[in-house]
Amino acid sequence: MLDRLFGRKTADDRRHTRGDASGPAECPHGALTPRWDRIEDMGHDDRTSSFVCDSCHQALTPVEAEQARHAAAERL
Repeated sequence: MLDRLFGRKTADDRRHTRGDASGPAECPHGALTPRWDRIEDMGHDDRTSSFVCDSCHQALTPVEAEQARHAAAERL
């Protein structure tokens, strides 16, 4: 009972937790937000300096973003 009160795991508690041996899943980068270096470039797709994934917050170059979009289209 004290183990539960202090948040310690017992052998029975650990038996019921689900372990994932494969590790974290790779983000598909499905929602990308464009970023520009200069305010004058905003809205011009050819002047985008980077893209930020809305899920994992990773910054992608325009080439990487295009590859992510292509991979997402193939999955669908």
